[in-house]
Amino acid sequence: FMSIAVLPFFMIERSIINKEVKNKLYRPIQYQIARFLTAIPGIALIAIISTILVVLPSGINGFGIFFVILLLSLMIAESLTMFVSLLVPHYIIGMALVAGLYGMFMLCQGFLIVKSDIPGYFIWIYYIAFHTYSFEGFMYNEFSGISKLNSGLYSNGEDVLEFYSMGKVKIWKDIVILICYCIIIEIFTTVVMAIMLRRKKIQWKGSNQIHSHPPQIKAL
Repeated sequence: FMSIAVLPFFMIERSIINKEVKNKLYRPIQYQIARFLTAIPGIALIAIISTILVVLPSGINGFGIFFVILLLSLMIAESLTMFVSLLVPHYIIGMALVAGLYGMFMLCQGFLIVKSDIPGYFIWIYYIAFHTYSFEGFMYNEFSGISKLNSGLYSNGEDVLEFYSMGKVKIWKDIVILICYCIIIEIFTTVVMAIMLRRKKIQWKGSNQIHSHPPQIKAL
């Protein structure tokens, strides 16, 4: 949800990007690559601090895997926020849309409602939500290596995973899906940005052509 905070800044940059692309300083794909690469250090810093504050005090298993999954999740969240910022006219609408989208993803990710209990007409949300694969990775990272639990419901970690319909989870597969998710969103964002800027460029050229040949007034 914290990625919503960057949405107003993206929307402010739209006019700057439009002007600089018109001046041929760079292309949309160059801007996207540069923005993505420069955002990684900041996101990584947030991810490592969050991992330290969560994993070390609570004793959660797999520090490295936890960090990688959290990093990918934050990168996807920011990329998706960037994509939405191109489609909405005002940042308040964008913030409401992103918040509603993330809320829907979290509801169907398999925690609040176990996958087997999700109605058939909502199961598609389970598969398109990147939260699903983040949560699966976190769950597998924590419970797969636990051979005994002091619980009346679960005897070991595998029982917990089976309850959440995660008995056959492959964590490397979830990580690959998260990476692909991020790449696909970045591609969509680049394509949408290029189309929108091209339309503005055509309109801008057309308006210049209208005024480039003023009517000649003949002398009486």
